[in-house]
Amino acid sequence: MTYSGNTSMTSLSKDETNFLRLAHLIIRISPRAVRTRFNHHFNPGGLHIVLNREKSKIDKLLYKRILSQSQMNVLFSSSGMVKSEDMDITLMICLLRNIAKLKILDVLPSSFDISEEADLSRIKYYRNDFAHATEGTIDDKTFTNIWNDVSEAVTRLGGKLLKDECDSLLVGELDWSYRDVYLEHICKEERLEEVEEKLKKLELKISEYTRGRIMMCRKDVW
Repeated sequence: MTYSGNTSMTSLSKDETNFLRLAHLIIRISPRAVRTRFNHHFNPGGLHIVLNREKSKIDKLLYKRILSQSQMNVLFSSSGMVKSEDMDITLMICLLRNIAKLKILDVLPSSFDISEEADLSRIKYYRNDFAHATEGTIDDKTFTNIWNDVSEAVTRLGGKLLKDECDSLLVGELDWSYRDVYLEHICKEERLEEVEEKLKKLELKISEYTRGRIMMCRKDVW
């Protein structure tokens, strides 16, 4: 879709603008902060070596449905090449948690805890919370609280460059691309959920078929 004339989103309410600023912070900026720490714990040049060494652990994550098949395809591509730039925030957090053994929580940490693990937990928490947002608006008080929590975590994890981006995003004028970033993200999330649901149904059918074959074989033996 194209837009002519002034591309600024002047028709948006303040609450809608708050929502889109946070969307951009969480969807576009915070993953780069996580990636900075990911590359610290997993040397990019030897990432494929680590993944191959930990393959049995990663297979268990797939079996437990902590990882999806599409994520496995990213980690173990046919080319044999893997880099953090190909990973989304969910996959990086999963590997930091299960392979690097960082204590990343599912709940929001105390505001007094500004450790690396707490900051990664904050970003994970708000990312998951935001992925299921349906309103498209955030009031000023809620916006300020979440913005400060996430942007400060991003700064501690990613450094001055990302801090400058956060500062610019906070005061900059929004255009239609910010809305498009959010819509693209939501569509991707919905597609992934749809694929995962289909895979679960397929796995269930295979499991039921396998159980049926085992029972038939047992009857033949008996």
